[in-house]
Amino acid sequence: KVVNNFGPDTWRRMIYQERMRRVDDRIFTAFDFPDCGQVRAKRPVSTTPLQALNLMNSDFVVDQSKYLAERAWREAGASKPTLSGAVNRTFELLLSRQPDRQEFSAALEVSSMQGLEIVCRALINSNEFAYIP
Repeated sequence: KVVNNFGPDTWRRMIYQERMRRVDDRIFTAFDFPDCGQVRAKRPVSTTPLQALNLMNSDFVVDQSKYLAERAWREAGASKPTLSGAVNRTFELLLSRQPDRQEFSAALEVSSMQGLEIVCRALINSNEFAYIP
């Protein structure tokens, strides 16, 4: 039986995920998820534009970006948070560092025009966030 386990109690980074045979998963399909009915010694490596677009527009990333932006605003300052404080806090939460001058300027401009959620989505899709060195 296929169970929709998308919810706050299942949100976490993972190494392994339970996978049901013959059930299409929109996110993993873009990443050339192997067919569970076939055996392969080694998976080929692939990177396609669909992978980035899928992550950028997935319901999960959109939802998490909203939650992250709300948290960054809450934790941005003492009594009156500012956009610059929220941008700095977003970098701290996602990348564990402060933005450099160019990153800060670009993030501040985008978030003032489009909202902090867009900056969160971009950072979640950055190589620095996605790959562990």
